[in-house]
Amino acid sequence: MTTTERALGWHRDPGNDGLQRWWDGTAWTALVRPIPRPRVTDVETAPPSEPAPPRTPMSTDAKRALIITAVAAVLFAVWGYTTVVGANPPSPPSVAEQDTTP
Repeated sequence: MTTTERALGWHRDPGNDGLQRWWDGTAWTALVRPIPRPRVTDVETAPPSEPAPPRTPMSTDAKRALIITAVAAVLFAVWGYTTVVGANPPSPPSVAEQDTTP
């Protein structure tokens, strides 16, 4: 396409890529403007995503496994506590601490 075949209107300025220049149908004019940035409404938006499927309730087997795991954790904690306390029994009171009153 030659310059004489351009349509009337704003076109990219041949001397400056950051500007547009007005073509009057026969020649370039002195009118220039910055290249407009696309507005947010001009940008093609992504189609809406599909909604997430509804959550299904927890199965009986899953509930049972969760309860067994919780009980095992509690029993393990109790066993650990009794092991630590049982390994370090309280020391008997010293002679000075014993009550010598009749």
